[in-house]
Amino acid sequence: MREAQAEQVLDLARTVSRKVDLLIVGGDLNSSPDSKVYSKFLGEGLTDPQIELGNSRKPRFHTWGHERNTWTSEEDGYRIDYLFYKPLGNRLSNVRTSMFGIQDAKTEGMSISDHMGVQATLQISFTT
Repeated sequence: MREAQAEQVLDLARTVSRKVDLLIVGGDLNSSPDSKVYSKFLGEGLTDPQIELGNSRKPRFHTWGHERNTWTSEEDGYRIDYLFYKPLGNRLSNVRTSMFGIQDAKTEGMSISDHMGVQATLQISFTT
C-alpha cells in the first residue's frame, strides 16, 4: 500500500516537474531509509538532504521516538519523515544542502505532533 502511495506522490511530482526549476517533495512516508518506498524517491533522482550531509543514522535526527518528543520519547527512535529535492532545467547551476535539522514544535510544554518536523536550507546558484 505505501509503495502505491509513493507512486501517486511521484506521479504528481513528475507533473509538477514540467513547470518548475526546483522540485521539493516532503512528508511522512511511514517508511525507513531501508524500505522500497524510500528507494522509489531516490530512484526518481531526488536528493535526500540528510544523506547529502551524512546525518542519516544519527539519533538526533529521528523523527519518530525522538527523546524530546513528549508523545513518542519512550518509543524506539527511527526516521520516517523526509525532504527531497531535484534541480530541473538549465536555470540552476548548483543546488546543495547547507543545513538539515529537526523541529519539535511545542505548545504548553507538549509536542504538537507525534513526529518531529524536518527542515533544510538549500543553497541555490543560478546560471548567469
